[in-house]
Amino acid sequence: MCLPVPPKLTEPDGLDDPDNPKVIINNTVTLTCPVSMETDPPPVMTWYKDNVPLTERDLGRRVYVRDDGRLLTITQAQLGDEARYRCIAENVAGEVHKDFDLEVQVPPSIDGDSASPSNQSVIMGQPIYINCPVTGKPPPRVNWLKDGEPLSVDLDPNLRLLVEGRRLEVLSARIIDRGRYTCIGESVAGEVAKDFDLDVYVPPSVDDPSTVEAVETVAGNDLRLNCPAFGIPLPRVTWFKEEAPIRGNSSKHILENEGWTLLIRQTTTEDARRYICRAENIAGEAEKVFNAEILVPPRITREGLEQNPEVIEDQTALINCPVTGNPQPEIQWYRNNVPLDTTNNRRYEIVGDGRQLRVHNVQVKDRGLYRCAARNRAGDDSVDFELDVFVPPTIDTQGVTYDNKVIINGTVTIKCPARGVPPPIIIWYKEGQELNVLQDRNLDIGEGGTELVIHRADLADSGQYSCVATNPAGEDADTYQLTVEGEGKELN
Repeated sequence: MCLPVPPKLTEPDGLDDPDNPKVIINNTVTLTCPVSMETDPPPVMTWYKDNVPLTERDLGRRVYVRDDGRLLTITQAQLGDEARYRCIAENVAGEVHKDFDLEVQVPPSIDGDSASPSNQSVIMGQPIYINCPVTGKPPPRVNWLKDGEPLSVDLDPNLRLLVEGRRLEVLSARIIDRGRYTCIGESVAGEVAKDFDLDVYVPPSVDDPSTVEAVETVAGNDLRLNCPAFGIPLPRVTWFKEEAPIRGNSSKHILENEGWTLLIRQTTTEDARRYICRAENIAGEAEKVFNAEILVPPRITREGLEQNPEVIEDQTALINCPVTGNPQPEIQWYRNNVPLDTTNNRRYEIVGDGRQLRVHNVQVKDRGLYRCAARNRAGDDSVDFELDVFVPPTIDTQGVTYDNKVIINGTVTIKCPARGVPPPIIIWYKEGQELNVLQDRNLDIGEGGTELVIHRADLADSGQYSCVATNPAGEDADTYQLTVEGEGKELN
C-alpha cells in the first residue's frame, strides 16, 4: 500500500522572479504555480486574487487556468489586474501555496492637454517654461535634448529642470536658446518623446541709437539712407520725413530693398531734413535718426558784378564777391596769384565772411589781378577782378616856362608836363578858345599832348594859352603867355 505524497514547490524555471511578475498593460502574462509533479494523489489547484478565490465568473474572458490549474494566464492586462495572486495546491496528504505580486506597468505617455504647445516663442530676456507632463508606471525618467544633443542644465546656469525633469525653465531667453527641445520619458515599460520648437524674438535694435547720424550729398545727386536695424523676426521698417510717414514710392522718394533703404532722388535744399527709420516686430521697436545735409557747391553771382573795378588813388577800393553755397564756403583772396596777407598789410581788409575785399588808401601799386576763390565740400568757384587805380592829372610846374617868347616866323614849344593814371587827355586853348590843331597847319601836338608846337609864329599868335589835362580821376589846368616879337628884336 502506497502512502500519499503531499504537494511541494519546485524551483522556478527561467530567469524572471516568479514572486514579482511584471506585465505591460494590454499584454499577456502567465503565472506558473511551481508544484512538484511527484505529488500523489494529484493536488487540487485553487487561485486567489487578494485572498478572494477566482470563480468561474472571473475566468473565461481574459483570465484562463490551464495545465490542471498550474497556469494562470491574464490577457490584455489592465491596472485592475494588479494584485497579489496565490495558488494553493492540496490533496489528502497536505497543501502548499505560492504568492505572486503582479505589477502592471504603463509605458510612458505625455498628457497633450497639459503639455506646452509644440511651437513656442519668447522675447529675448524674458523667462519661459516648457511643460512636459510625462506619466507612466513605474514613473519614467525624463531626459531633454536640444537640437538632438543631450541638454545639461549643470553646464548652463540659465536653464533649470523642475518637477523631476517634467518642466524645463529658461530663466532669461537668449538667441542661442532658439531651437528644438525634445522631452524623452523612459522606463522599463517603454519610451515616449515630444518635440518643442522654441523661437526667441529679439526686439529691433539699431546701430548707435542715441546718435543722430549725419548724411550728406551734393545737390542734384541721389541720396540713399539704409536702416541699420536688426531683430528676430525681421522687423518691418517705416520711414518718416520729420513727423510725416513715407508710405510708398513717389517721384521724390523710392523705397528699396523691401523698405530697408530710402532713396531720395535728385536732391535739393528742400530735402535737408530729419529722416527717421522705425523698425518694428512682435518684440518691440527701435528708431534711427538721420540728419540729411544737402551740399551746394559755391557759386559766385556774376550778374551785375563789377569785375573791372576802378578807384581813385588814396580812396578805398571795394571788391565784392557775392558767394552762396552750403556749407558756407571758405573764401581766399589772391593778388596776382599770391594769397593776400592782411596781417602784414593793414591797408587790406576782408569783411563779410570773406565776401568783400577793401583796399584802403589805394595806391597805383595796388593795381593788378585780384581773385576771389570760394571752396566747400561740394566744390569750388572763383572769379577774377582787374583793379585799376586812377591818379588825377597834375601839371608839373618845375622847370616850366610860363612866359614864352619867339621871333616872328620862328618855332616855339609851350610845355604842359601833365601826368596821371590813366594818362590824361590834354586840350589846348588860346584866350579860352579850343585850338583846332587839325585845321591849323602851323600847330602841332607832341609828347602825348603835353607840348604845343607853333611853327612860323605870327604876331597874331601872341596871347594867353591854357592846357587842360583830364582823366576819369579829375583834371588840372595851367596858363602860359606867348609873345611873338618882330625880326631883329632880341628875346630876353
